[in-house]
Amino acid sequence: MAPLKAKAAVLWQSPSLWLLGSNLLTRGLSFVVTLLIARTVGVAALGMYSSTLISAASLTTPISQAMANSATLMAARETGGVSSWRKVLAANAWVLGACALLAVAGPWFLYARTDTQNAFGVMPAMGYTVVAALALGQLLSQFMLGLAHGTHLSRQSAWVVTAVMLIGLLSCWPVIQIWGLTGALVQAALVMAAPGLLLWLHARRQSAATSPAEARAGYQDAWARFSHALPSIGSTFINNGTNWLCCIYWVLQHHGHTGVGLVAIGLQWAAIMQLPVNSWGGRIVHALGTAAEQGPAALKKETALQVRRCVGVTVLMGLGVSALSPWIADLYQADRHMLIALILINGLATVVSSVNYVFERVFFCLDSQRVWLAASMFTYAIQLVFTAFAIPHSLLAVAWGNLLAVSLIMVIVFLHLRWRWRPTATVGPAHS
Repeated sequence: MAPLKAKAAVLWQSPSLWLLGSNLLTRGLSFVVTLLIARTVGVAALGMYSSTLISAASLTTPISQAMANSATLMAARETGGVSSWRKVLAANAWVLGACALLAVAGPWFLYARTDTQNAFGVMPAMGYTVVAALALGQLLSQFMLGLAHGTHLSRQSAWVVTAVMLIGLLSCWPVIQIWGLTGALVQAALVMAAPGLLLWLHARRQSAATSPAEARAGYQDAWARFSHALPSIGSTFINNGTNWLCCIYWVLQHHGHTGVGLVAIGLQWAAIMQLPVNSWGGRIVHALGTAAEQGPAALKKETALQVRRCVGVTVLMGLGVSALSPWIADLYQADRHMLIALILINGLATVVSSVNYVFERVFFCLDSQRVWLAASMFTYAIQLVFTAFAIPHSLLAVAWGNLLAVSLIMVIVFLHLRWRWRPTATVGPAHS
């Protein structure tokens, strides 16, 4: 009995397990909502729902990821736990404010071009409000979760996310039945923002105010980190902009909302395949950042460890989802042959993307990201050209174009890191 209790205690204390669980619930909520929309309103309505969410996230995700990584590394230097969060928040106030403006303006620009404002009973004003709330909610939540990862409070932050997702799961059916697609969009915005708001309110209660001297030093540190992350932000901007063109804009032009719905279902299950990897994002940054401080050899070893870990779990998830793909298509009442093909191709792409997920964070921890930006620009340009020519002929062009792009960037970055970490390299991180 004692060994079982000890194992249970270890599992309870495991941040990785709680992060995985909270992300499973997040994906579970997304799965239930999209399934309800597809079965009650139709795959075309799901395409409109997905267009709104993807438009909101496309230009917000690059900023929120960079700010979350910065929050993790800044908070890791502090020793006060939650009491130090206010200091990091104050240091990033100006950067967060500027990012908030971009997070609203960019998604609005994309949403206005999806031709979905008057579709399925969603009023234009409501659509724009939801897009703004989704963008700002993502920015705040990612930043606050980054603070938690940096102060070893990943488990506690996962509890907050878990509670929010459980409430969302319990309420999504009546929300969709009573308010339809509009209700689903409003709930998505609330669920996105709630973890960040709750953690921010907790930080305001637990943290002490910072002195003017600490604030000035914090501003400089925050701006330096944000400037350092600009190439990575630019790379992700290019990636998300490419995906928006390929998955939303061109699909709407040639295959309509139904095509967007099919692509969205495929992407949703691709995200499930990458669920464990995305759950460990903050901890991967922390591990790589610690290794980078010890030198290239330690960073190379940690990178290999993280790649093996991420690829292993992604392959297992991909095989499981691919085996279930015929039943998944029937569950959504979608085109069986098309959705199975999309899921299989996306499965290959997720395995490659799990390697790139680690590589991108390696470049974040190094004082050099221009190679990553250049490689991204080159590969996504190829993806755009391929998809533009192929999308009129087949919806599968979206998945094949993505697989082509992620494979090219993996090869380019692998060769660069192999050259950079060759045995004859000088000690200390190189600058490109």
